[in-house]
Amino acid sequence: LNATIKPTSTTKTTNSSPQNQSLVLEEKLPILGYAQGNIIDRGNVIKTPIGYIDKPHSLANYTDLYCVYITGDSMSPEHKNGDLRIATPHLPYNNGDTVIFVVKDPSTGEETSYIRTYLRTTTTESGLVLAIFSQHYPSVDINFNNKNIVFIHKVLSYNEVLGL
Repeated sequence: LNATIKPTSTTKTTNSSPQNQSLVLEEKLPILGYAQGNIIDRGNVIKTPIGYIDKPHSLANYTDLYCVYITGDSMSPEHKNGDLRIATPHLPYNNGDTVIFVVKDPSTGEETSYIRTYLRTTTTESGLVLAIFSQHYPSVDINFNNKNIVFIHKVLSYNEVLGL
């Protein structure tokens, strides 16, 4: 368990010795690599955390949150190169939400992570199910065969991170 223990600032004790202070376990969020914010390079999918950040108090009731760094500029100005984003596998994503998703190349098995805006899922006349995403720069829509998508997770908005 990666955590730090800190005394609470609101703890009132009659004895100031460390044994009598209430302790709060400060949770950490894992940083799982980066999601690609451009269409040329591939984002990595790391199974082992490369670092940790303190979990914001406003997200205390969320579980299984994780962070990724953004690379590239296709999602700027909303998500800039080097920005850190928090994602959740448990909240539903809707049209217009920013998501992190992983696509598996059917010929090589290589997995690539992306950050994009989810638009919709559609079925072609031939029965192929496509997930459609967009990016900001250049402004293009990108289609992926739904059967090659390993997962799609919602990126928390700034308001959600603040608990609003």
